[in-house]
Amino acid sequence: MANLEATLKLDMNRIWDSLKKPEIFTKVGIEEVFQFEFAFLPHKILKSDEFLQGTKRLAKKFLDPEDPEGLLKKKSEKIVPSDGLAFYAQAIWDKILNNKDLDLPSQQELLAQYRCDEISSISFQKFIKNSEIHASTIGNGKIVDSFAKKFSTLQSSCLEDFDNHANRYSESVFQRKYEDLKIKIEEYIHSIFLEQLSLINSESLQLFDSELKERLGKEKSPTARSYRLCLEDALEQALNFFVSNAQSICSHIKNYILTILASVLSEWKYEKHQNELLCVLGKKVLAAKKIELAGRIKSILVEFRTKFSESLSNIFSDPGDNFPRDILSEYEELKEEAEELLKIDMTGVPSLFW
Repeated sequence: MANLEATLKLDMNRIWDSLKKPEIFTKVGIEEVFQFEFAFLPHKILKSDEFLQGTKRLAKKFLDPEDPEGLLKKKSEKIVPSDGLAFYAQAIWDKILNNKDLDLPSQQELLAQYRCDEISSISFQKFIKNSEIHASTIGNGKIVDSFAKKFSTLQSSCLEDFDNHANRYSESVFQRKYEDLKIKIEEYIHSIFLEQLSLINSESLQLFDSELKERLGKEKSPTARSYRLCLEDALEQALNFFVSNAQSICSHIKNYILTILASVLSEWKYEKHQNELLCVLGKKVLAAKKIELAGRIKSILVEFRTKFSESLSNIFSDPGDNFPRDILSEYEELKEEAEELLKIDMTGVPSLFW
């Protein structure tokens, strides 16, 4: 405290020395004219109880004439030019205002900045609280219907609330804080927008799995072709679900939210999520086709072994002079037949994922 007191006195002496004073005060120090006493209070938030006690003690110095530490009853032995006090105060204030190293806005602007910040914070907190129901819906894995319209209503209410309470302050400060609030609202809605797209992406993948399972369940003895058709249908359903929902959100955002925000800050697009979905679906389709192909190959090999075993039994039951050549010939014939079956199973595979 002693160091801070010394710093304050030093600053006041510098200002005093730089002032234009009557001749009788040119060689007089500021402490010979004014009486200084410093009071330091504890932190209002961190030590609220000590702060309240300190303010009471300080108030008592001004209000209680019986207080031994009271300030107003003391008679100063120093020269205090009461008739020149207004002149000195004005001179000090002019010195502060003309100091190019300082940037002191007007009291009106200071008040506007403080109040607009306070009102903006209150309005935005109301907006966040009213948005929680939609954010929690997405957090619980459910898509928010009429996403853009609902958040548009909330943002309009937030901006209107700020406008109603802050528009009586400095116009320039009000407009600046109004734009700052719009940016905060946009950033928040955009973050929820991305979560909504991620959720649609996830539901599209689930739809692919359920559609494929359902379609294959209806096939009693699925052929290679019917299996491919089931895959293609499930893939189409998943992509259509994502695109229709994503396009709906983006078009409504353009009609509702961006008419107010006129955003240039965020990307309100779904192409990135769509590409991510295509990548994951591609891997799913590829994995499914590999499993199906492995099953087809196993089935063809079983059939090949069965037929070849039967052919060997027939050859050995009545072997001719060229029975080794007969075995090789039967093997080649059955091998070509198996390869042909495999080629048939591979036809019509979508080139996008295979």
